Amino acid sequence: MHRAPEETGRNAPCPCGSGKKYKKCCLDKDKAAPLQHRRIDALMQEGYRLHMARRDTEACERWSETWLLLRERFRPEMRTCRQAESIFTGEQLIFNWVQDFSLALLNAVLDDAARYGEIGMRFCEEVLAQFPDETENFRANFRSDLGEIYCCAGRLDEGQQIFLDLIRDLPDSAIGYVRLADLLAHGPGRSRKPIDSDRARALFEQALDKHDADDFDVARRLDDLRRVDTTAPA
Repeated sequence: MHRAPEETGRNAPCPCGSGKKYKKCCLDKDKAAPLQHRRIDALMQEGYRLHMARRDTEACERWSETWLLLRERFRPEMRTCRQAESIFTGEQLIFNWVQDFSLALLNAVLDDAARYGEIGMRFCEEVLAQFPDETENFRANFRSDLGEIYCCAGRLDEGQQIFLDLIRDLPDSAIGYVRLADLLAHGPGRSRKPIDSDRARALFEQALDKHDADDFDVARRLDDLRRVDTTAPA
């Protein structure tokens, strides 16, 4: 939403560039902005209270509404979270909050794959579309979360393809290898049913020489997988 400068008169051209008078265009929206701002902040904080209480499905309901309200205020030129902070100055930063929402969705989809899978896929895709100039790490994490949500929602082929695309785009980072290997080693969600342990092991081995391998504790993950393979019944 456009935020007009205080000196704009009712009969002056609207600063949004529509060509209409301010009173016929954005005046009412600008008057409503403070009330909407308080609503966004209240929903965000209520979501955090529920998230901290491990009531993630309820938190995601509050945060879904929060995201819809924020999206109404985003503009195309807001290509990073920092650029979008001008529309919201509540207790939380948008950069931190969207990542916390994604984490809550990863938990919620385990309880209701249909509902929170759909919400999670849409949210991650919209974040990636809105913030194309965010950091490589931010975007890689959201792409990984998107892949995991697809898999937990039962769309395994599409989820795996997201991880493969991430490996293609970031071949020197361990993130795509590790997130896909975890899926293959343990199955999606709470299933704990391996999909392809041999392929998972190969991916972990590939990830070992990546510059950020220690960030993902790749060596330990690989040792754990090998230990499980040796103790599994024949």
